[in-house]
Amino acid sequence: MAKKKKKQKAAPKKGAAKKKTAKNAGSNTKRSSNRTKAATGGKKKSASADKKRKDEATVPIATGDAGNNAPPMIAGQVCWNELNTTDPENAIAFYQGLFGWKTESTPMPGLGEYVMARARNSKVDLAGITRSMPGVPSHWMTYFLVADLETAEQRALSLGATLLMETTEIPIGSFCILKDPTGAAFALFESSDA
Repeated sequence: MAKKKKKQKAAPKKGAAKKKTAKNAGSNTKRSSNRTKAATGGKKKSASADKKRKDEATVPIATGDAGNNAPPMIAGQVCWNELNTTDPENAIAFYQGLFGWKTESTPMPGLGEYVMARARNSKVDLAGITRSMPGVPSHWMTYFLVADLETAEQRALSLGATLLMETTEIPIGSFCILKDPTGAAFALFESSDA
């Protein structure tokens, strides 16, 4: 069996500058289009399908952490992680020792302290750390971004999810907590930035 030779591109001449063509200038648009195709499985949706499935938008629906140049987020993307723990002080010490996280506490009326964690030398918050409700064991909660919380919640319930915590309004949006059919808890979050 004969081996096929790979076609090699000719090396550019020394001192030759890369010409800026329409093809090169549009490469960012093409990559963005490819990301959109990947997110939608390469299928085009009709306008009516977009209205019906608003929470599956492939366009940005939240700006990320304001002022920190965080990239826009799309529906279905993990937008936040939160450690609910029976021992916040020891948990903070553990993750600071493990990852070098920097933390900043914010008082939450009636709920105690909410701790924002970020990586060393970063301006973007990575996760929250808070005291879990009485009787609830320590756990990580993952929040998924949706464009329409009510629609996404109803769809999850129709697919076999169980509602654990009804919609709760917070200053940056609203969320609810569900359990999927396998028993894993997760949260849906609608940003007020949308």
